[in-house]
Amino acid sequence: MSHLHTPFLRGKKVTLRAVDDADIPLIADLINDPDVYLNLLLTGPNRTQDTREFVDIISKSEDNQIFAVCGHDDRWIGMMGLIRIDFVHRNATSGAWTGRPEDRGKGYATEATLAIGAIINENYQETGV
Repeated sequence: MSHLHTPFLRGKKVTLRAVDDADIPLIADLINDPDVYLNLLLTGPNRTQDTREFVDIISKSEDNQIFAVCGHDDRWIGMMGLIRIDFVHRNATSGAWTGRPEDRGKGYATEATLAIGAIINENYQETGV
C-alpha cells in the first residue's frame, strides 16, 4: 500500500484514492459502528489486524478493488469497492459506506459509486471490456 495520497478519480464532492496504511486504524475504528457493520453484514467486532488483512488480500486480488473515499482536502469519508469483478461476463458487485455519522446522507457514497460507474461505462464504450 502506498503512502502517497494520489487521487485515482476526482468528483465534485469526493476524491477516490488507494487505501493507505495510515487509513487502517481509522477504518477499523469506524467499521465497528453498528450503523456501518450491520449494513456490511459483519458478524463480529473488527480489529485493526482484521482490517489490515482484508486490505492486503483485496490489494493483491485481480478481481477486487477498493478505494478510500475522501473529501478534496484528503479527509477520509468512507470506502468504495468493486468485488468479484468478472471480466468475461462484464460485471461486479459494488458497495460503498460512509464512516462518520456527520458525513452520512450527503451523497458522498452515491457520488463515489456513480464516478466508478462512469469510468466503467467509458472503458466499456472504448474497449468493449
